[in-house]
Amino acid sequence: MIQARTRPAPFYDIGTHYAALRDTCDLAGLDRLGAGWWRTVAFDPDVLPGMLRYLLADAADLDASRALFGLHRAWGDAAMAAAAADPLPALPARPRRHAIRVGLLSSHLRAHPVGRFVLPLLRHYDRKRFEFIAFAPSESPGDPVQAEIREHLSRFDVFGAAPPREIAARIRELQIDVLLELDGHTEGGALAALAYRAAPVQIEWLGYQFSTGLPAVDYFLMDERLAPAASDLMCETLLTLPGSWVCFAPGDDTAVSPEPPAVAGGFVTFGTLAHPCKYARAGFSAWAGALKAVPESRFLVIRPEAANAAFRAHVVAAFAREGIESERVAFFDNASAGESHFACYNRLDVALDTWPAAGGTTTCDALWMGVPVVSIRGPGPHQRLGYSLLSGLGLGRACAATPADFAAAAAALAADTAVLAELRRDLRDRLRAAPLGDARGFAANLQAAIAGAAGRRA
Repeated sequence: MIQARTRPAPFYDIGTHYAALRDTCDLAGLDRLGAGWWRTVAFDPDVLPGMLRYLLADAADLDASRALFGLHRAWGDAAMAAAAADPLPALPARPRRHAIRVGLLSSHLRAHPVGRFVLPLLRHYDRKRFEFIAFAPSESPGDPVQAEIREHLSRFDVFGAAPPREIAARIRELQIDVLLELDGHTEGGALAALAYRAAPVQIEWLGYQFSTGLPAVDYFLMDERLAPAASDLMCETLLTLPGSWVCFAPGDDTAVSPEPPAVAGGFVTFGTLAHPCKYARAGFSAWAGALKAVPESRFLVIRPEAANAAFRAHVVAAFAREGIESERVAFFDNASAGESHFACYNRLDVALDTWPAAGGTTTCDALWMGVPVVSIRGPGPHQRLGYSLLSGLGLGRACAATPADFAAAAAALAADTAVLAELRRDLRDRLRAAPLGDARGFAANLQAAIAGAAGRRA
């Protein structure tokens, strides 16, 4: 483990409660704590990773994003110092194999967005030129996504509760040429293992759209649109993929309702299925702007947390602060109702993205179900997911540069039910035809990037 530092009790209280406040959308409670990223500097590095993904929702402008990057670097420097205090031997020379051995390090290689997004690569990689080995803390027996992932691997290695140094040593034992770390600072990740130089080439991809802050991570996989507008927000070298940085293949055949809810209901339904950890004051302000621009519209929150009275009260209070009456806010507990995740999108006319931490999987899911998404484009990579995904489908006009533009874009979409019906009919096919849906092309592009990073010819 990274060497802990003494922390004052008040800061420990913030660390204990911050995630719970985020998950219940208690923004008033967060306001009482103050600016999270400044107070978090007093945390020891072991506590900090659990905070970083929540702090993305506090970084709305460039200065805040730079402050947040500084926190990531503070964690990265501490991880590097811990590795230097108890280093592994220098990486030994190894015979050059014909196949590039690629490691996948993640706790989410199962029915999880990371697991689903990695499958298009594994289904279509060149078995003669590449070999894939997965490293995970545990197995998920009976999980269909993990079962398919295993089919495409030469090995699925489980390291349990091993500390970062042991994980790195295990990855070295299996002579990985290129390691793809897929979790970043999300729950259950083993990012600190990379500080010990687990593989000659170490790349961040997929699960965390912000710099790791770890100098030992050589590259970060992105596309041109996802790349940050400011170069000082990343410590990794950007490895840019053409077309799209991900491929979306949901394996879902849920029918799209051909008629927008506005036709039958008589009012436009905006909404979100995003996790509450991405809800923020700035985001509620943007959502409220859209509601004000479309009189009589409603906002529907579709989440399992909708069963929680405190969560509902906090969401209503956040909208009330922005001048939106409680009658215009509705909730649907999709878990208790037993309605499938994808079917829930048939309840929305237009999905509104979170801000400043944009959605990735939820945006893809909405587009698959024919529901347009309105997003805001900011300078940091955590603010550019919607921009990347929407632009790749020719929907760049739905990605705004400012909150005011966001409201206008939402109103423009909501004003034309014929356009909404056309999108419900056509979006799925457009996604399949775009780079976002081209599994073979994506796999080829990613293989070329991996080969290039490994110093091999594409």
